[in-house]
Amino acid sequence: MMITRLAPTPSGFLHEGNLFNFLFNWLWARVNGGKVLLRIDDADASRFRPVYLESIFRTLDVLGLDWDLGPMGTDDFYKDWSQTGRMQLYKQWLAELHDMKLVFACACSRKDLAESDHPLIYSGTCEAKGRSLEDADVNWRILLSGDGLVSFHDKWMGYQCVDVRQSCGSFMVRRKDGMPAYQLLSLADDLHFGITHVARGSDLILSTACQLWLASSLGKEKFLQITFLHHPLLLDSKQQKLSKSAGNAIEPLTIGKPEPEKLFGRFACFSGLTNSDAPKSLHDLLGLAAVSEYFSK
Repeated sequence: MMITRLAPTPSGFLHEGNLFNFLFNWLWARVNGGKVLLRIDDADASRFRPVYLESIFRTLDVLGLDWDLGPMGTDDFYKDWSQTGRMQLYKQWLAELHDMKLVFACACSRKDLAESDHPLIYSGTCEAKGRSLEDADVNWRILLSGDGLVSFHDKWMGYQCVDVRQSCGSFMVRRKDGMPAYQLLSLADDLHFGITHVARGSDLILSTACQLWLASSLGKEKFLQITFLHHPLLLDSKQQKLSKSAGNAIEPLTIGKPEPEKLFGRFACFSGLTNSDAPKSLHDLLGLAAVSEYFSK
C-alpha cells in the first residue's frame, strides 16, 4: 500500500510553498489509490504554538485536502498523535546508535559553529576529544565513515549523489537537552508509520541523504526502499525560497472567503501539469496528475 505524508511543523503559519508540498503528496497518493498520513512535527517545544497547530487543520479544511491516518483535530492530536507520545521510540533509536558506537559527543555551541570557517559544515572539532556521551552539555553527532557519499534515484530530479561529509559533516541526532534531532525524528516516524513515498522540496535533498546514511548504518532497509520526489521550490519576488520567518505565511487564506481554486491553478502551472495558472478545482488537479509521469507510482 502506498502511503505519503503531510508533515507540517506548528512553528508558524503555513505559506504557499507548504501548501504546494501538501498537494504534491496528496495528489501522488490519491491518483494511485494510496493513503495520506497527517504527521505534525511538534517535538521542538520552544517553537510550538497552539494557534499554529489549529491553523494546520483549518487550512487543510479550506483546501479540501483529507487524510487517512493521523489526528482529526487538535484534541485528537494531543491525545494520540503528538511526537511527545513517541519519545520512547526515539530513545530506542538513540540507544541503538550509542550501542553501535555510531555517535560521538560534541560540545560545540551554535556560536562556535557560526564563527567557524565553514559554519554550515561541521568540521569534526569534537570527534577526537573523547567527551562522554553521558555528559549533560553535549550534542550527539553521527560518526561518519568511508567517503561520505550517498546515492539514490529521485522521481523528479533523477540520479542523485550527495557527499554528506563535504555538504554538512557529522550531523546531529540528539540535542544538548537530550531531545532527538530532526534527522532522527523524521526517519523514525517515516518507518513507524510505514511511509513508502515522500515528496519534499529540493532544499531537503541533503536531509534525505543524511537520513539514508542513518538508515543504512542502522540496517533499516525499508527506509532505503522509499521513493523520493524532490520538487522545485516556490520562490518569492526576490527569488528567495518562501519561509515562515520571512513573513510568507498565508494565514488569511483561512479567514473569510478564500479562493483555493486560484492556488490550485498556480500549483498546476508550477508543477508542469498545465501551461496556464488559470483557476482549477481539486478535481481538475486529480485528472491532470493522473496522466503525469511525476505522479505515477
